[in-house]
Amino acid sequence: MAEALYNLRRKNPFLAEQQVGGIRRSIIETFGDNSQILGYAVDRNVAYPDVFDAHVHCAAVHGDVDIVLTANHEDFEFDGIDDLTYEVYGADAFFELVDDSKPALVRAVVREQLVYWVGRKGKALPEALRSAGADNFAERVRLHLQTLDVGEIFSPSP
Repeated sequence: MAEALYNLRRKNPFLAEQQVGGIRRSIIETFGDNSQILGYAVDRNVAYPDVFDAHVHCAAVHGDVDIVLTANHEDFEFDGIDDLTYEVYGADAFFELVDDSKPALVRAVVREQLVYWVGRKGKALPEALRSAGADNFAERVRLHLQTLDVGEIFSPSP
C-alpha cells in the first residue's frame, strides 16, 4: 500500500491529503484493520531479482498470502526457489481469474463502468483496458458488454 500511494503522489503531486489519504483509509476500511502485514523481516540470504521488491516477497511469505498482484513478474522469478508460497499474477491474468470465478459479478461491474465510460470522451472501456496492458480481460469485457441491454440501462426511470 505504501508503494502504491508513494507512486500516486509522485505522479500527482498536487493531490490533497483527502485524495491520497482517503484512498489509504478506504483500503483499510474495505479489508479491515488487520489487513496490513506487519512484523516481517527481510531475509538477506535470498538472491532477490530486484532488492527493492524484497519486502514484498518477505511480507507475502510472512503474511501467508495466496496471491501477489504485480506488473513486475520478473522480480518474482527467484533462482533456487522453485515453489513460492504464493502465486504471482499480473493485472490481466488476475482479472481473468476473477471473471472465471465470478462472471456475474464482473458483468455487474462492467454494467456500472459502461455508464461511467459512455459519459467520457475518447476511449471505450475495452480500449482503455487494452491501453493498460489487459488485452485478454479487455476482450472478456467486450463480450460482457455484448450481453447487456443498453436500452434498459440508459432509458429514463418512470
